[in-house]
Amino acid sequence: MKRLYESKPLQNYSKYTGSLRKTKFVALKRGLKSQLSLFTKANTKQESAALASFRVALEIGKRGKPFTDGEMVKECLIAVVEKICPKK
Repeated sequence: MKRLYESKPLQNYSKYTGSLRKTKFVALKRGLKSQLSLFTKANTKQESAALASFRVALEIGKRGKPFTDGEMVKECLIAVVEKICPKK
């Protein structure tokens, strides 16, 4: 236990007291959230791309037509945009 309380990280942060300590905590927490959101965003982009490709494959399978049919290409692109950019 003694080692825990005399560890190097504790020595680094023991100089912060009061409102300065709260400010440092908020800054560290914000940094952690931004690092975690980086991985979350990448994961959701990959999931969206996979779902969009499945949707295109479903449309091709339903129609049994080649991908050269103009109307089907338009519908597939609309489906892809809905999956990748749902907010727009």
